[in-house]
Amino acid sequence: MSKLLVATDIFGINEAAMEFCEGLEQGYSCIGPYGQEISVFDDETHAYSHFSNTTSVLQYADSIREKVFGNLQYSHFIGFSVGASALWALSPEMSVFPTAKLTGFYGGQIRHQTSLQPSVPTHLIFPKSEPHFDVVDLIDRLNSKNNIDITMTALNHGFMNRLSQNFDPDGYASMTTVLRDWLTQDHD
Repeated sequence: MSKLLVATDIFGINEAAMEFCEGLEQGYSCIGPYGQEISVFDDETHAYSHFSNTTSVLQYADSIREKVFGNLQYSHFIGFSVGASALWALSPEMSVFPTAKLTGFYGGQIRHQTSLQPSVPTHLIFPKSEPHFDVVDLIDRLNSKNNIDITMTALNHGFMNRLSQNFDPDGYASMTTVLRDWLTQDHD
């Protein structure tokens, strides 16, 4: 049976992340930037500070590589924020997974790795804007690459995380339905 890997954002593995995974109704593994450790943060500022002081996107990518690259049953990778950026860092290597697809939500750190070429079908979902860079410019730099489909939403960074100040219940429900359909299509 193929599996799904969900790479969380700076909040790590928590109740909200587990509910998201369970709601997709298929075998999954969840990994956070702090490994399998359950995380509890009061707010995004605390979570960001912890992430910045303990790890990085590339260290997160290394921990994902160690966890899953010996297990080729994964067929879909979904990442959020730093999780999306970590998966992007691994995307040139993902051809080892026979049927892999990558979906990345608001992976802003991708802007530091635009030279990478994903080896699997990759769907990137960006927010309407970011405070540290021009989203449209990043999309323009990525659009010429093979294996990439890009969606720019009318929502803010964090709309899929109920712990984020930018959580959008309607956006979450809509995108979860889309993801569930994509995953179902992969297994028909």
